[in-house]
Amino acid sequence: MLSAAFLALLPAGSVAPQGDSFAETLRREIEDLWGNLAGVTVEEAPSRDKSRFFYYYEAVKKNAAPTSRDLEEATEAVRALDARYGSEPSFRWRCDELLALLTWDLGRRREGIERYRAALDGYPAENYPEPNEQSAFQHVANELAGRIADESGIEAAVEFVLDRFREDPRFVYFHFPYWERRLGEADDYERFEGMRERVLAIYREKAERDEANRSHLSRYAADLESERRPVGRRAGGDPRKRYFLLVPPGTDPDDTRHLVLMIPGGPGPARPVLPFLTDLHAAVGRRYVFAVLSPPHWSEEQARRDPWPTDRSRARSREIGFSTEAFLRAVLEDLRSTKAYAIDRVFVFGWSSGGPAVYAAATDREAPYDGYYTLSSRFDPADLGLEAARGRRFYIQHGAKDEIVPLLEAKGAAESLRGHGAEVRLDAFEGGHGFGQPDPKYAVRLALSWLETGD
Repeated sequence: MLSAAFLALLPAGSVAPQGDSFAETLRREIEDLWGNLAGVTVEEAPSRDKSRFFYYYEAVKKNAAPTSRDLEEATEAVRALDARYGSEPSFRWRCDELLALLTWDLGRRREGIERYRAALDGYPAENYPEPNEQSAFQHVANELAGRIADESGIEAAVEFVLDRFREDPRFVYFHFPYWERRLGEADDYERFEGMRERVLAIYREKAERDEANRSHLSRYAADLESERRPVGRRAGGDPRKRYFLLVPPGTDPDDTRHLVLMIPGGPGPARPVLPFLTDLHAAVGRRYVFAVLSPPHWSEEQARRDPWPTDRSRARSREIGFSTEAFLRAVLEDLRSTKAYAIDRVFVFGWSSGGPAVYAAATDREAPYDGYYTLSSRFDPADLGLEAARGRRFYIQHGAKDEIVPLLEAKGAAESLRGHGAEVRLDAFEGGHGFGQPDPKYAVRLALSWLETGD
């Protein structure tokens, strides 16, 4: 939360009087902000250095849609302010950062990168009580690295920012979410994991030699190491068999874990649901590893109509390269081949559009799984070999108020599976479609516990 002292520094509004030019509006906003920041210490306003000129540029730009001429005039106005106030280091780094963005937006990318370097080099050394909350240095470093990536590729950007982190004593906290987002957008999760390990190593290395910041560095390393973050993998190295792994922090290769293979609902991609599943994973306990599948899309029509094709639906379409049943087996084989986790029992969980593939996997005679869990799923017995369900355990959850898939589907599934010798528990909750339970985390824990014990 921002302190009252910091809030008092912010200028009162960013709407220009009618007739003001883009450059004049930006100049006024920056000069007003600097008038409130000049001479203020971190002790007086702990979040002082989180207030940066470029935020005001972005706000004014959003309202004004500036032309190239407007940007040129704004650049000259900012340079004039730099000539006036630039002897103050706290003004200079903010100004260089803003000029970097202006020149970048004007298409002068090399000049923009050099301005970002100037902002980083000119950032004052400051003894922040909490660098992760108070310093902007790590954000400027990531912005510069991002521009390097745009110009010279992601490898050059990663090497730059890690070298800077290792060598610069002002770089105490590494803001990792930026790289999680950047590398995640590129589906480069192997590089992401390698980068995470290198950041942890640099934290430890710096903690050894930087006595003044040792406690910060050690704590940030421990926080990073303990965070639950999805690890992107490709089953068997196949780029179409992408999945994301959630593992309890501190898991040892000899620790026994239960594996939950997850088939998401909706259109199927894993990434949008990973934040929710990360929280869910933290809530269900340390016994579980989650592997969240992300479906390949063989065509727009297939992705819309049938995001999780089964063996039987694949037999009706030449465009589908492999079925969801084959994908599940590939993920299980991939994890067992790494020997990074001692996998004990294996459950398959699918919700909404992912549910029918769970039933399909369960009615495969050779299925290597220990239990099956569906939520808000349709059930089509004509597409299943139900005789294979005998002796298998199913937990079926469904909202009584589900207006997308009626509860009748779940009741029909339970009756049909029981009729073929399966052990079934039907949990009809007061709620709607998907994770509409009164307490989704408790509901998932209950389902997994029943699949383990039958109680």
